[in-house]
Amino acid sequence: MNRSFNNTEKGVLEVTSIEQATEMGAQAIRVQDVPTILALAAWLAEHGEARGKLLALYYEGVAALYVGDLSTAIPRLNETHAIAAETNDLPMMSNVQTALGNISMMQGDYAMALDHFGRSIELNIVRGNKEGVALAHRQRGGVLMFSGKWSDALEELTRALDIYEELGDQILVGQTLNSLGTLYAHAGDITSSIEHHFRALRALEEGNSPNDAAFTYGQLGNTYAMHGEVERAVEHFKHALQYYEEAGNKRDCVGLYGNIGLTFLNNGRAEEAEPYLLRSSTMARELGAMHECAFFTEAYGQALLALERVEDCKALLDREQDMLSRFGDVSLLTEVLRAKLLLHDGDMTAARTMLEQTLQRMQTASLAQHRLMVHEQLQAIAKQQADFESYLTHDAAIKAIREEREGKETTQKIAFQEKQREMERVEREHQKHLTVLHSALPKHIADRVARGEVVQDHFERATVLFADLVGFTTMSSALDAEQVVAMLDKIFGRCDDVVAQHGLFKIKTIGDSYMAVSFADAVAAARAAVGIMEAITTSAPELQCRIGLHCGPVVAGIIGSERMQYDVWGDTVNVASRMESSGQPGRIHISDVMADELRRCTKDVDLEPRGEINVKGKGTMSTYWLERIASSEP
Repeated sequence: MNRSFNNTEKGVLEVTSIEQATEMGAQAIRVQDVPTILALAAWLAEHGEARGKLLALYYEGVAALYVGDLSTAIPRLNETHAIAAETNDLPMMSNVQTALGNISMMQGDYAMALDHFGRSIELNIVRGNKEGVALAHRQRGGVLMFSGKWSDALEELTRALDIYEELGDQILVGQTLNSLGTLYAHAGDITSSIEHHFRALRALEEGNSPNDAAFTYGQLGNTYAMHGEVERAVEHFKHALQYYEEAGNKRDCVGLYGNIGLTFLNNGRAEEAEPYLLRSSTMARELGAMHECAFFTEAYGQALLALERVEDCKALLDREQDMLSRFGDVSLLTEVLRAKLLLHDGDMTAARTMLEQTLQRMQTASLAQHRLMVHEQLQAIAKQQADFESYLTHDAAIKAIREEREGKETTQKIAFQEKQREMERVEREHQKHLTVLHSALPKHIADRVARGEVVQDHFERATVLFADLVGFTTMSSALDAEQVVAMLDKIFGRCDDVVAQHGLFKIKTIGDSYMAVSFADAVAAARAAVGIMEAITTSAPELQCRIGLHCGPVVAGIIGSERMQYDVWGDTVNVASRMESSGQPGRIHISDVMADELRRCTKDVDLEPRGEINVKGKGTMSTYWLERIASSEP
């Protein structure tokens, strides 16, 4: 089946299978490419079987979520989850839980969002999807950050970062570092915030994600703006803005124009703020982003009032009344702005009445920062009206809000710092543990043990190498202990270099014997054998080496708990050992199976038949001498 569809933004996309559509859909969801998601949904609905139609339903729900159409998103996602649950489709169930968590977060139901993301973690653990686990932890971190639970957010985001770093996905690492940077900014640690954002930039540039890099510059701008560093904030906002303008990404330009305007406005620079706020609100209207349009329109009104353009401000509020009243948070800010206009006109009584009514609405909305602003204005009015009782009432409310806010922030910062210290202590212990593991095990094995894996491996075509120093026991009897150890250290150090060069893994040394293994490449093992023979001849010409090779299945794993060792077992190991012990000094002895494997893998190898010999425990075997094998170098 080969069908194409038209995506107005991307052109014509070719789809040849459900699998391809699924892969394309996953990528489109990752970057929130709504037109492609909807086009794929339409294709799947028409051409897919049961699984394809379920994906189409899910894609429709996700696309609606991304554009803020929750009335469409919620029923489609709930239906998707119900169908997936009937067939125990864990991947789809986990995806829907993540999407529903995002919806709950948008609706301000943080407890429900945490519940959905928690279920997503459980489902992704069962299906072994580490990226899904990390995403849910990252989103839980975002919810906890917005809830003011900074220490819990730090733990969740750090878990996500650890998984993404393990997976080696630099884009996801960068995105998570951005979240941590924002968290540190909220916690008042601007140094750590900026450090994390710049780490994010490095990761995102390495991952070749300019869109995310531009987002990071915007985050840096927010961090500087939160701490009153206007010029630096605007510099980073404009850096991000340049990318989005060149890319034609108007949606992200809206927020950046608005943030530049707010940064100027909040720092008493209304004249510079006014054009940015106007442009932001105008562009938001053109894109249909009406909440942002309302928010930045109200801020534009604030700038007009600050510039003494009172009539323009009044005309704006009257003209946009319907839009400004549509959104609860914006309508409250608009009422405060109207009260300021009344004060400007000298009508303190009307302004006071409006502010008191607004304050009642804010009590229900629990907007502490906004309540503080209204109490301060009412206190100023009471002072001018010589209303001493009202002045004291608002003064007490102002102190209570500030003390509560400062108390909460202090408590959160203390908890956050304690969590930082705890996590740093755990990380130090973890690094000590890793150091010990890496000193005893190959790095890739040590990393698996550190992640808590039970290392039990099976390799079907491993090649085992045994090398023995002929006559070393007799020679060592004439040397003192220091000389024996020094000689073995020199010889086996050269062997280690050769083994590493050819990609083998050293298993162990036993006295004057050396054992290594290649888990997939018999040719590399043969080259290593030749290299070891040459290295020993060069470093200890008074000694001769005997080497044996055999290939076949082996079992590998960790033995021991205090002094761990990665070892291999099986008949392949026994035969390789017999090849070494039944060989001759200065020669590489290999089994017929090993000889066949080398002939299969390379034509540039010289083998000399030894004939049939009796091998202890195996009976009669045909074996060969490895005389030469081509170097891996060009």
